[in-house]
Amino acid sequence: MRPKSSDFKKQCPELLEEDIDLHLKSLSEEYFNRFELEILTEHLKILSRLTPEKPVEVLFNIKKNGEIACTILSFNYAGVFSLITGIMAGMNYSI
Repeated sequence: MRPKSSDFKKQCPELLEEDIDLHLKSLSEEYFNRFELEILTEHLKILSRLTPEKPVEVLFNIKKNGEIACTILSFNYAGVFSLITGIMAGMNYSI
């Protein structure tokens, strides 16, 4: 379920409400169903710190069963998502 702007504002009072609203509007329902609010908040904080000098951040989470979850947070550059997922698929990662 898509959280409300106020849910994020409680966790990230330093962020502008319009940035939170843009984040909420630009992502699919699947994204919000996949992650808990705590992780969504972490993503939003990281995205707010991206700069042209540091345009990407990669998060790894090793689960108890040995599965590795990789989340890539970046500016929305044309073609970059396809490039990243293509490389990962070519390395036999499940996308």
